[in-house]
Amino acid sequence: MDETRNSRPSPVEGLSVELVRLVLSAIPDVASLRATILSCPLFYSAFLEAEGTITTRVLLGQIDASVLPEAIAALESSRLRLDGGEEIYNEGAVRAFMDQNLRHRPMVPRSWSLLEALRVTQLHVSVGELVAKFINEATSNPRSFGPDPSVCRIERALYRFEIYCNIFRGSPMLPRSPISPMRLRFYREQQRLFFTNFAPWENEQLGCIHEFLIRTVTPAFDDIVDHDIAWGASNVDYGAVNSPSIQRLLFVGLRKLHQITQAETYEKRYGLLYQSRTGVCSPLATELFLYNGLLLANEQTHIIFLKWLTPDDDVLRINHPCFPDPDPGPADVWRWAHQEESWAHWVYQPSRRGLRWWGYVMWNRSRLEAIGLFRESWNLSSYSSGASRKEEQQYSTRRRAGLRESWERREWIWKRGGRGWWSWDDESKVVYPDMERERRPRPMSEPGSLSTFTSRLPESLQEAKQILAEMGS
Repeated sequence: MDETRNSRPSPVEGLSVELVRLVLSAIPDVASLRATILSCPLFYSAFLEAEGTITTRVLLGQIDASVLPEAIAALESSRLRLDGGEEIYNEGAVRAFMDQNLRHRPMVPRSWSLLEALRVTQLHVSVGELVAKFINEATSNPRSFGPDPSVCRIERALYRFEIYCNIFRGSPMLPRSPISPMRLRFYREQQRLFFTNFAPWENEQLGCIHEFLIRTVTPAFDDIVDHDIAWGASNVDYGAVNSPSIQRLLFVGLRKLHQITQAETYEKRYGLLYQSRTGVCSPLATELFLYNGLLLANEQTHIIFLKWLTPDDDVLRINHPCFPDPDPGPADVWRWAHQEESWAHWVYQPSRRGLRWWGYVMWNRSRLEAIGLFRESWNLSSYSSGASRKEEQQYSTRRRAGLRESWERREWIWKRGGRGWWSWDDESKVVYPDMERERRPRPMSEPGSLSTFTSRLPESLQEAKQILAEMGS
């Protein structure tokens, strides 16, 4: 009976080629399409005869056509060869990339091969899960209710972040002085080559993503800050939006950042964040990244207020959007929030952080009208409670005071060779690699020698006196 069952053909083999192709075209993502066609000769042969049609349908089901140009640009930017010498980047390659992908938004290919589609969708899994996190956080805000923000809008902003990482992660470590000519040149180049390709509300969308990513990786970062001996000895502070260590962490890009957000144990976080292979005891740091880049993305030389602009001035003063968004919500809410601001403060104002927390420039106009946003003028007190700010500052002060005390203790352990995980309540997990030799069997020592009485150095003057007294008795 088993032989009879095994000899029966699979019901799938009775399907026509047309039906098989329809089944393959309905697969939700390109990676699953590849796995499916490799699972069965029938699927494989049906796919080969219509690869472009099937792959394109699956790809457009996974990545919206309005997002594909950004996904392609992220892939292309990852292939830029950055210089490791004095030049921050290969300017010729960057200019060519900008012309082809940002200044003139390209048309996407009409037909895709499976290999090309696999390459362009590799990052999209991380993008999709980060979008879900962003929406969950944004809609938990008391001012947010109703439909979710535009998924495609958030995806485009995440891909712009990845493009920025790929272009500017090759920056050198420059002097910390804010007036350093090299530093100013770096940010002026960023403004000229990158930020001017986008409208202010698109750059503000990037600011929302920047702060969101910092919030999502900070718990893992702070876990290492609280417990690692080496980081404590190096006085590594908690993560913050302008922290040089956090800014350097963002260099790794979306895929690695997504992995960090998923890590729930100290061991996994340690493996993703620790720079042990480089011999560096503290996290790498840089001030040359997106925080300062966004602050200096504004035009600094003209005092022109948004409310002064006429429609003709708009054309001259405000950059055209890279993506022609059919919904006016992002542009309208940006104007609402910056009416009283000068040109030097149109993007990434610290006082608008509360708005960026719920992604205000990601929502459709209908959603913003539904919450009554435009019935009132923007003011700081309406979007940030003074009492809550005071409570946050008090909590932060207490938390950092405890951290500073732990620095002293961990520095003391570090100097004695201790490494690994530590807490005030449990020092049993601290390891002493240099003392492993001391734990091995040794020849008997001469009577009265120091090693007869102790296998470690005294930790205080009182303990040393006691050991000497015992030696003399």
